[in-house]
Amino acid sequence: MRLTKAAIHAGRHPAVCKRAGGVVIRKPGKDDYTQLKAYRSILLLSCMRKAVEKVVAQLLSEEAEIRGLLSDGQSGSRKGRSAIDAAAIMVDRAHAAWKNGHITGVLLMDIKAAFPSLTKGRLVNLMKVRQMDGDLIRWMESFLSERTVEIIIEGNAMERHPVEAGVPQGSPVSPILFAVYTSGLIKWVEEYVSEAEGLSFVDDLGWVATGSDVTHVVTILERCAAKSIEWASRRGLQFDTAKTEAALFTRRRGHWKHLRLKRTAKISVGNGIIRSNTQAIRWLGVWMDAHLTFKRQHNQCMKNARAAEARLRTLTKTYGVVPESVRAVQVACVQAVALYGSELWWDPREVGRRDDLQLLLNRQARSILGALTTTPQGGLMTESGLTPAPVILDASQQRFTARLANACSSKLKELHHNPSSSAPICKVIMEEHEHGRTTDGTDWAPPGEESVVRTTILGDTTTAKSATQRWARDKEAKVGAGVWMWWADGSRFDDG
Repeated sequence: MRLTKAAIHAGRHPAVCKRAGGVVIRKPGKDDYTQLKAYRSILLLSCMRKAVEKVVAQLLSEEAEIRGLLSDGQSGSRKGRSAIDAAAIMVDRAHAAWKNGHITGVLLMDIKAAFPSLTKGRLVNLMKVRQMDGDLIRWMESFLSERTVEIIIEGNAMERHPVEAGVPQGSPVSPILFAVYTSGLIKWVEEYVSEAEGLSFVDDLGWVATGSDVTHVVTILERCAAKSIEWASRRGLQFDTAKTEAALFTRRRGHWKHLRLKRTAKISVGNGIIRSNTQAIRWLGVWMDAHLTFKRQHNQCMKNARAAEARLRTLTKTYGVVPESVRAVQVACVQAVALYGSELWWDPREVGRRDDLQLLLNRQARSILGALTTTPQGGLMTESGLTPAPVILDASQQRFTARLANACSSKLKELHHNPSSSAPICKVIMEEHEHGRTTDGTDWAPPGEESVVRTTILGDTTTAKSATQRWARDKEAKVGAGVWMWWADGSRFDDG
């Protein structure tokens, strides 16, 4: 901590932290490995420098928020925001357009060689113009100066070379520096193309346009692409045409007149033509199909989660890990993968997806306990300490809703206060508003009134459950809302 404070106040990054090693590895699934783009360079950085850079990254993010430097559409490297936030806004815009009988088009653009293309002089000038903290500017200048790297290819170390441009790929401070460097892009384009809305996560940029027909939407997106390329060329940046994608979101019914044009829609981007993807596009790790059913997203996440669970099961059997550690690893490495993006699609009517997740949880429980496949599900979930699938999915959406209520972004606040679309997350928010629940804190019952929480100790199981069921029905009749009940033994009533 003393080193970090001294480095920031002195505006100096330790010289020992400016040396890096680069390992070149193959990208999987490439057809031609004689091409340079078929390889990836991984920088190996010291842990000490990452500790210093992590603190500076937080300070830079706070300074950028204070100065209002970043666009409201930028979700990367900002406290209280995530990639799912940007995806949720995009989904909400599509559902809102459908409600008005319109369609939505998106154009996804990726900055080519983003971090290596950053120019130190332009970044320093931008930070000075925006009157950012002088200590942080001096530290950043030192951070980007006198850097060297040693490239290792198939175990052979090359001669150490100086690095004159760009920011390190694996540094915690690089994303926020790049976000500051490109902070004016969305605001500048939206001034010229007022019908469009820009969303980004560091170097991943998405333009959202809504119109009454395909031709109108395509025209808006083409103007966005032209202005984005113009802005980038003035700052030494380029967009990767090979990674640029486009899609049109339409309803399954009611938009038949757009379907033929959707299949043939073409968007001019620079010197190339981007065809509208009629299957699914992947943005920020979320697969979005033309009807926003998120079927491919769920299937892909479950596939990755099953593969991770199988690998972990093999490891835990081999090395005899204790159940507590197995559970922690299973939750962190498997459930996090399976649930990614579930806030966008989960609906209690999605019985098939819920059952897919429950089967995965059953396998996790058997792996934790070493139980047989014939072990009853209720006992498995109870003894393993895992939560049933419906509760996990509901809790994930509730946490997302609570975070929206306290979000700093005006777009996210609008999504929470005015959930006008039919997106699943908006339905959850509207239910919260309708039932008078708040996410700012717990509404405890006033003195003299019955508490909203009741705990029952099961002595005589049948009698206690029957009494509790009657209490729940009476409570539901009074408040006009559903009552949630959990049983410690993992069981439930026959009627759900």
